[in-house]
Amino acid sequence: MTSKGEAMLNVKGVQANKIFLDPVFQDAEITTMFRVIPNVIYRQKMLHAGEMDEILRLKTGCGFKPVGGMSIYERCIETYDITADTQQCYDEYFNTVFQEAYNKGVRITDLTGTVMQSIWLNRVLLSMKKQIIKLAFFGDKATADETQNLVDGLWTVYIPQLVTQGLVTRIDSNSGTPLAAGEGIELLDKVMDEAKPELKATGSSEKFIIVSNNVYERLEKDIRNGVAGDAAYISEVENGRNAIRFRGVSVMPMYLWQGLAAQYMTGIIPGAANGDANLVLYTTRDNLVLATDVVSSFTEVKTMYDDFEELNKMCSRFKLGFNYVHPSLMSVAY
Repeated sequence: MTSKGEAMLNVKGVQANKIFLDPVFQDAEITTMFRVIPNVIYRQKMLHAGEMDEILRLKTGCGFKPVGGMSIYERCIETYDITADTQQCYDEYFNTVFQEAYNKGVRITDLTGTVMQSIWLNRVLLSMKKQIIKLAFFGDKATADETQNLVDGLWTVYIPQLVTQGLVTRIDSNSGTPLAAGEGIELLDKVMDEAKPELKATGSSEKFIIVSNNVYERLEKDIRNGVAGDAAYISEVENGRNAIRFRGVSVMPMYLWQGLAAQYMTGIIPGAANGDANLVLYTTRDNLVLATDVVSSFTEVKTMYDDFEELNKMCSRFKLGFNYVHPSLMSVAY
């Protein structure tokens, strides 16, 4: 123990995975939406091998007669150094029921090794996970907002660029106006119909549709009211919560997207500030990639107690990156 009371948690590299990386990067909500690459020290190439079409020919005569070739599409994912520094004063919960979770006697102000510290660590990890998911979709390194400029995100940076370049087709979802009866199903139909052949050919279990909460609620109502009238639209319980399969593909609601779109996409979507951003992303699980470096000496979770100030401090250091693999594996509406 140091003079500052640093004792409970000061681990690095592989050991830190069990404490920090497992709860965050291996969380079910993360792994459902993203492929996690755990060993990106700084930058790593992501390769996408294109299909080879119609290479079969009748055998005629002798010799080697090559037909076609394989195209390789290459993108890079880069990780950035991230920090999370928090502090907690014991007297914020003094004389409450939580006092029972404190140390006793002269060490009462030190949360090291107590239930309170476990609760605090749990809240920190959940907050990190929530912000990582937000950054993957709404990050923007060009902004001065320190909560947003850690990485570039899909809705705020990548998708608008791809739409402008004609690499991703955008369905106009009439954002700014609430969806009427039947428009939830109609919107998802359009997004799936406009998908590139590469995405359509991917197996249903390998892809999903992520939608803003207003789109999901409209879809639920349409199914409940019999607008669909088809067994292809299924509402069921999956992983302990209600889920919808649309034309065989799992639909996931993102309950924070409307508020985040109103905050970060006002210059991209007309009417986003009204809280009716109708967002739909149809893609594959392997196309959205989070990166970190689990064995870096930079990766650490540390807690310490400052006896002089009677403050408990927790900090985390790790690497984070986000990118997509190929635009042909995305179809969007906004």
